[in-house]
Amino acid sequence: MAATETTTLPPEADTARALGHRGLPIAGGALAAILLFAIFGRIMGFELGRDEMLYATPPGFLPELTLYEDVFYNHVPYSAWAFRGTFALTGGENLLFAGRLTVFAAWLLMAGTVTWLALRLSGSAVLALFALIAILCNDLLLGGAGMSATNNFLPLPFAMLGLGLFLLTVLEERPRPGLVVLAGLSLSLAAGLKASAIVFTPVAAIAAFLLPAGLSFAGRLRRVVLPLAAGGVIGALPVL
Repeated sequence: MAATETTTLPPEADTARALGHRGLPIAGGALAAILLFAIFGRIMGFELGRDEMLYATPPGFLPELTLYEDVFYNHVPYSAWAFRGTFALTGGENLLFAGRLTVFAAWLLMAGTVTWLALRLSGSAVLALFALIAILCNDLLLGGAGMSATNNFLPLPFAMLGLGLFLLTVLEERPRPGLVVLAGLSLSLAAGLKASAIVFTPVAAIAAFLLPAGLSFAGRLRRVVLPLAAGGVIGALPVL
């Protein structure tokens, strides 16, 4: 009976493989940091947009005046409140800087959300890195919509987080209601930042009655539909 031959890799091969596993996250993190630094510089140096006159100025008179009773403001209020919070944290010196810093914070949230969701859904660090670079290098987002102190970009990371959390939990046999509440809250915050972001909510609302397919209808109501609605109401309370 012939003996089975086994091949043993040399120590150098094991070392190279270990460096490869550690090198990808390090290289990916370094590349992401460079891209985010470039985005920060682009945001701060981007030409002044006409819409910023409307969106970036409310922090200057809040809370002494109200958005809808004392001044003309025909948008949902969360972006103005977010700009006001950043304006206060930065010492109340520069309205435009506070607004654009808030937009950059949304970019950071988007980068973290996309990376985390891609990693959780695919299990591949390579795919997660690809998804991150694809977002950070997206031409549509690097224009005025993603650079100016307006509410155009702000709802996107919350919508992405809400849909991602919802998808992660309905892929499970027994969805976790806590995650569904967070998904509803995130989608509601997105709509509070920009009214048109409400378009993301029906997608999750309809799917909540259908997923997971292996769960009974009563179970979906208890574990998915009602928690999603609860999260949405919580996020909408300040507007209501």
